[in-house]
Amino acid sequence: MKINWDKFDLEVIIEKKLIDLKKKFNEEIKFAKETVDENLRDQPSLFAFYAVMAELAEEIYDIAKLELELLEATLDEFYRKKFVELGEKVTEKKLSMLVISHKERVAAIKNKIVAKKNWGILKVLTKAFEQRKEALIAAASNYRAEIDPDIWIRKKELKRERY
Repeated sequence: MKINWDKFDLEVIIEKKLIDLKKKFNEEIKFAKETVDENLRDQPSLFAFYAVMAELAEEIYDIAKLELELLEATLDEFYRKKFVELGEKVTEKKLSMLVISHKERVAAIKNKIVAKKNWGILKVLTKAFEQRKEALIAAASNYRAEIDPDIWIRKKELKRERY
C-alpha cells in the first residue's frame, strides 16, 4: 500500500469559495510564542470549525451509506423481476453476483469509501486542535513566567522543594 500525502486533497466550500482544507489546517494548527494571546482567543472558533466540518462529513458518509443500501435493494428487485419475466430460476448466488458487480454499485461503494475517509480525517484534525489547546495553555504559562521573573524564580524554588 502506498499513501501519497501530496495527492491528498480535501476541499470545502465556504461562502461560495472553494477552500483547500489541507492548506488551511497546516496554517491554523501552528502558533507562535509572540501571538499566544491571539492564538488562545482564536482556538475555540478553530476547534468549532473543524468539529462542525467533521459532523458534516459524518452526515455525508451516512447519506452515502444509505444511498448504497437503497441502490442494492433496487438492483436486487430489478434483477428478481427480470428473472421472473424471463421465466428463469432465481438463485441467491446469481442474484448476488449481478448486484455486486453492477457498475453503479461499484461507484456507490467508492463514494462511501471516500466519504468515510474524509470523515475520519476531519475527526483527526479536530483532535489535533484539542492537542493544540493544551500546547497553547502550556506555552502561555511558560511565556508569562518568562515575562515575570519573580514568578519564574518562585516556580523553580517550588520544584526544588518538592524533590
